[in-house]
Amino acid sequence: MFEQDVEYMRGSLAKQEFLWLIYQNNNISECCARLNINPGALAFVMKEDNEFKLDIHDAQAFMADLAVEMLRDLHENIENPLMARVVSDNIKWVASKRYKERYGDKLDIAVTHIIDLKSAIAEARARSLPFIDGKSLELNDTVTAITTVESVDLETLDVFS
Repeated sequence: MFEQDVEYMRGSLAKQEFLWLIYQNNNISECCARLNINPGALAFVMKEDNEFKLDIHDAQAFMADLAVEMLRDLHENIENPLMARVVSDNIKWVASKRYKERYGDKLDIAVTHIIDLKSAIAEARARSLPFIDGKSLELNDTVTAITTVESVDLETLDVFS
């Protein structure tokens, strides 16, 4: 059955029929069910035929654009405001996930930068050495000024009396 479905989907007529079903606002699983083909066979054909795969993505993008445009007049078609909101949120969510660059609400920024840790650490040490040396001199002066040691004669101390 799988092999027959693959052979069927390799035909140009089957591909056109599949695309026509997508343009009728069916999702991929609905298209497979209507054509009575295995979704795995479709995936196999899409993998070997990149042009067909791009045609499917273009058809889905077109239908998503239509669905987003439909949001403007959605309140005229659905009387219940809560249901209109659910439908609207679903359309916006699917569009933002499938077509992030056009309908997404987040901007993905990828930055690749290579840092040499040895040189970064050496530069950091070079910048901090004058500060550390200056502080250690100040601390040494402060410690010697505070700690003065006087000699005490233990015999003259009356500790136990």
